[in-house]
Amino acid sequence: MALFEYKGIKKDSGKKTVDFIWAKNSEDARQKLTYQLMIDITVKEVPEKRIKRKLGLQAVKRRDMISFLKKFSDLLKRGIMPDTALDIINTSVENKTIELAIYQMVIEIKGNGENFPTAFKAATEMFFPEIVPENCLTIIEAGNKAGPEGLLKALKASVTLLEKSDMLNRKIMAALTYPIFLIITSVSIVIYLFSFTIPRIIEIFGDLTSKELPILTRALLVFSGFMEKYWFILIIIFAVICIIYQILSRHIKFGLKIDRLKISIPYLGTIIRKRAIANFSSTLSILLSGGLDIMHSLEGAAKVHENRLFKESIQDIILNVRQGETLAGSISKHRDIFYPDVASLIHVGEKIAELPSMLEHISVTYEEEIDYRISYLTTLLEPVIILVMGLIVGITIIAILTPLFELSGIG
Repeated sequence: MALFEYKGIKKDSGKKTVDFIWAKNSEDARQKLTYQLMIDITVKEVPEKRIKRKLGLQAVKRRDMISFLKKFSDLLKRGIMPDTALDIINTSVENKTIELAIYQMVIEIKGNGENFPTAFKAATEMFFPEIVPENCLTIIEAGNKAGPEGLLKALKASVTLLEKSDMLNRKIMAALTYPIFLIITSVSIVIYLFSFTIPRIIEIFGDLTSKELPILTRALLVFSGFMEKYWFILIIIFAVICIIYQILSRHIKFGLKIDRLKISIPYLGTIIRKRAIANFSSTLSILLSGGLDIMHSLEGAAKVHENRLFKESIQDIILNVRQGETLAGSISKHRDIFYPDVASLIHVGEKIAELPSMLEHISVTYEEEIDYRISYLTTLLEPVIILVMGLIVGITIIAILTPLFELSGIG
């Protein structure tokens, strides 16, 4: 199903109309418009990337998707058919994007005879690909194959997965909000200070030659002069660096080097590494608990990671497990990614046939460690930022006051 922008004239009123219509292809769109008594029809397919902008749709938050899946699951439990359940939910949805996505799912199920996982996947790819990870789609698809009960278990597992991811992101954002605010405020003050305030103050030194001024004041004059005239160059340089980074990061070799560098950064690298392990363990636990076999579960867990180094390691683990090796044995080969205790705990879980619960234990343990490390880091960052800001302001004041004291004869 695709979105088409059309222009036409209403046969009964002669009024020109420009609007959108969903159809399988351009011919199907023309046929639907003809049934609506339209003439002089021209249709043009809207690229998927531009659908949101064209329709002016709202952003979808993860909480919106969790709420939708919970409501849908509750209705299915009561024996309501998927298409009817979607119609019921759509009467109370506030988010226009989800409303349109549900409308599309109903069309796919009723009009094209598709099942819910297929319709949901199509809607996800079109409207909110960044909200629903691929492993959720895999869980729902696999659960549907096991029948109604399997689908309910899959929906529950998907909700759990989304909730855990959302909770972890919220914790990290809550911890970093104040330091980020301090950094942005400090940088803004420094830029304003050197670009607009200091140039006005140092005009009083205009009659003095550079040799008569202290070195610190001369350095301040040079830097302030540059900032006053060319501050925008710094923004351009920053933007260019970001664009180059985005382009280069698409290349596998460069991306792997960057991802390896990320986990090598002191302290921060440990947080990144432990978060990736927590996500992997949590996802694998949920997939196994949802009824998927170990191979499909590992493939689903691999899709969670943006870090290519982790993806590469998990792909190698999948290959080893497929060849008959235990999960613990495969993970122990990747000590540059997984800590030794991960393989040890998984080995115990495999031995006592409690792998999902052991993976959940690893996830919870690592998430607690991440919380502690982020809390410690933010506690440390706050005074450091304030100290750096104080030093900049202090040096600036000294650079301005020293020649003033000399001019007045105090020095």
